[in-house]
Amino acid sequence: MSWDVARARLERLADKQGIDTAKLFATSQKEGDLRPPLVRDDAVRTFGKAEEDIRVTLYRDPAYWCPYCQRVQLQLELKRIPYRVRTVNMRCYGEKPEYFRALVPSGAIPAVSFDDGQVKTESLDLMLEIEQMFPDNSPLIPSEDNQELYKLFRNFMQLERRLFSSWFQYMFSGGFGLFGGGKDDFLSDLEAWDAAMGQVSGGPFALGSNVCLVDILAVPFVERMVASALYWKAINIREDYPGIDAWLKGMETELPAYRTIRADIYSTVHNLPPQTGRATFDSGSDKFREAIDGEGSNWELPLVASASYDRIYGDESEAKIEAAAALIRGSEFLVPFAMRSVGVRKRTVSAPLADPDAQPVLWGKEFVEQALFGVALALIDGTEAPEAIDAAKSVPADEQRKVIASLAYLRDRIGVPRDMSPGAARQLRSHLNWFCRSMLGEERWAEIKPEYAVQRA
Repeated sequence: MSWDVARARLERLADKQGIDTAKLFATSQKEGDLRPPLVRDDAVRTFGKAEEDIRVTLYRDPAYWCPYCQRVQLQLELKRIPYRVRTVNMRCYGEKPEYFRALVPSGAIPAVSFDDGQVKTESLDLMLEIEQMFPDNSPLIPSEDNQELYKLFRNFMQLERRLFSSWFQYMFSGGFGLFGGGKDDFLSDLEAWDAAMGQVSGGPFALGSNVCLVDILAVPFVERMVASALYWKAINIREDYPGIDAWLKGMETELPAYRTIRADIYSTVHNLPPQTGRATFDSGSDKFREAIDGEGSNWELPLVASASYDRIYGDESEAKIEAAAALIRGSEFLVPFAMRSVGVRKRTVSAPLADPDAQPVLWGKEFVEQALFGVALALIDGTEAPEAIDAAKSVPADEQRKVIASLAYLRDRIGVPRDMSPGAARQLRSHLNWFCRSMLGEERWAEIKPEYAVQRA
């Protein structure tokens, strides 16, 4: 078992498919497209300029849960403003560093510090400040001189606030807000946004061919609306509202930065409740929840194209290569991480899938590593590869439960976009289940799989 051998095989496969292997193993990209996301503290984006030219430092969460942080980072990317990222946990999954508490006593993120010493926190305020400071970098607010376009921009700004408010009230406040906020209000505001998008001409964005500030303000929350409405309320926004779907497709296809920092539905619905409180399930949502949470035949090979209701998986072979690269790149870290499942898991944060203070028990770690190696080989060479099958069949019977618990723990905590793209995450979750099924046999795996299902969000 050699991770170097696995990497060499992966690089040969990637080379045949024209995939840049350097990017597969990169932890950040200073210029070019934003891929992977910046999850390491003190990473920079220079866009071809010197690091000394950086005037903006963005303080954002490393898990990529925060929608307000997503807004600001998208703005910096689209305007190609050099920036530095300092990573700051959200309260629901970790402690904030002392230096940040001194800088921002409230602990609020996102925060931005400018080279003149200013520090701002409210996302809209600091985005407007960025527009004023960098007027020559792809302006995202239309000129008031163009009265018709500026009026359309203001109208979209108002629609966005209404839609956000009715969504939040309906989803997380039981629809009992002081000013309404039930299902009818949410659907009405969805229809208004859909109709407005349907009337746009000349391009996929709110104002036509050019992305504007309202696109960036809205898309992190519409992304969360799509996921939460499907999972909890059985409302399929992308199927039922073609104007919204076309707008989202435009964001996903035309903006590489958004494509990189967009979450999948699973990650979204499991990271929302620690931030917003839990939603309630409506009748008819079970089939969607089961698909999103990987129950039954979901997250099992062969994958069913329509089973997850997510839209941007990309090329399947490329997704497998990305997933294998993530395993190889993190091989030393992932074994003890996965074995937190059989360790001491002291609960110090509110997010159910976060265990920052867990202590793994590493007895039998060689079998967990063998399992991850087998999964990597299956992603590279296929699930019929003899070495991958042998890795599954040769786990001793008295170690199998530990391996299953470890793989399920890792599977449920694959975070998009933090760890990989939606397509790669889907492949990795399914291949981790494949290993368990191959190790135990079809019948035994079907019997015990429900014991290792993720808890409902």
